[in-house]
Amino acid sequence: MTGAALSDRLTLSRTAKERALALLWAALVAAVVWCMFDPMAQFFAFGVAASVIVTLPMLRTGYRLVEPWTFLALTVYFGHGVRGFFISYRGEDDGEIQQLFLLHQPLEFFVYPSAVHLGALALMALAYVGVRHRVASPTTNKTDGYKFGRQVDLIVVLTAAVGLVGSLLYVQATGGFSWDLLSAKRTTIPGVELAGYEGGHGVYRTVAQFGTVAFLLAVARSSVTHGSIPAGTGRWLWMTALFANAALVPLHSSTRADVVLPLVFALVVRSCLGRRRLRVRTLIQVAAVGVVMLAALTFLRATAEGAGREVTGVGAVDALGDTLVYNRNFGELPVTAHIIGAVPEKMGYTHGETVVTYLAGPIPRTVWRDKPLISPGPIIGAKIYGLPRSGVPPGAVGEFYWAFGIPGVVAGSLMLGWLLRLIDRRFNPADADPRRVLLYAAALMPFAINAMAVSLGYALLSATIAFVMMSAALTLAGARHRATSRPSRYSRRRTP
Repeated sequence: MTGAALSDRLTLSRTAKERALALLWAALVAAVVWCMFDPMAQFFAFGVAASVIVTLPMLRTGYRLVEPWTFLALTVYFGHGVRGFFISYRGEDDGEIQQLFLLHQPLEFFVYPSAVHLGALALMALAYVGVRHRVASPTTNKTDGYKFGRQVDLIVVLTAAVGLVGSLLYVQATGGFSWDLLSAKRTTIPGVELAGYEGGHGVYRTVAQFGTVAFLLAVARSSVTHGSIPAGTGRWLWMTALFANAALVPLHSSTRADVVLPLVFALVVRSCLGRRRLRVRTLIQVAAVGVVMLAALTFLRATAEGAGREVTGVGAVDALGDTLVYNRNFGELPVTAHIIGAVPEKMGYTHGETVVTYLAGPIPRTVWRDKPLISPGPIIGAKIYGLPRSGVPPGAVGEFYWAFGIPGVVAGSLMLGWLLRLIDRRFNPADADPRRVLLYAAALMPFAINAMAVSLGYALLSATIAFVMMSAALTLAGARHRATSRPSRYSRRRTP
């Protein structure tokens, strides 16, 4: 497949861009009209404005859907757009909205943080589209396919086995398997005081990630060649087993997004390495499976925590709402607003400490008994939301403001946009090199999501670990490029 053919498959058509832009402008007009009658509509208006900002870079010529900016945009669509609509629709008199998002603050409290948040997104977009970089020339990239070494199937089995061992050790360390506690929260950080805390068994969870490595490697192997597993039921059963292995720890610990994200990563690998365009039916099926899984995990968590929710259609819909709307994930506006309101009175400036402390993340707490608190979430949860356990992730904008105020937002936003562009430059999948695609899907695509929705320090640490693990697997699997002409070099043609 030539680079030009692949680029055509991964770019939006002109019609799709026009429809997306028309939809966003219609939503923006609707938000303005809604605000004229209901001040609570400001959250929907903010969500639409944020969605417009992150969509604009995707409308430029040559933009590929698998660029890291796409996955940052997805967090904005859910955390700002969809959630903003439901906050506005439910209204400030709703007790759940007050408890989760508003904390009984007046609506004027959110105006200034909204401007800061939108400005940060605009700076990220400006840095992303403003960096001029070399791109792979599709005219010099004629290939007749890519190949793995003969040992790739063995490496898939071995990495899956290592991941399974890590998962079983984690399950055993957290009390063993129980149907009654399936998908309940485990190894929750007991607030900001860590006396007696033995850690979250991070070593076991890290080893368990080899299950995801095996799953993505098998997807790439299947996309490039037919492999040793024949097509049909046998291959689907094998892929299902590998996915179940990758999802074992997230399922056990109720980290819901980590259950579904491997499916998204697999779709990226398949779209970049497959010989045929992904069918819309396949995308719809995977999306449906992901939504059902998220709702099911949320339902199971509520049951395990004693919510007493019955297995009914209404309960399933409520669970889906809890998954997509009624939580504080995705780096959404209310969290940013409350951080801005709490700094520096309730929480002093961190001066980047929330990023630096993640350098100590790989050291087990059993080795370093006085290891400091790594995640900033428990501090936010305790000092802003009054949560005795666990915490609330700050998100990119909140973390930047917490570090240095407005200068931190400006510098951090520009840096994040530039960094995502640098990732796209270095691991551009335009030539469908399986090594680049797998490293991108396993480590760098999650970086865009985690940096925006969780924190920059966590994104850097998790991406580094995943990058090292996938690199080791690819080296052992002997993945290499097989071309009929000289390998493509970066041309001097530049893109805006």
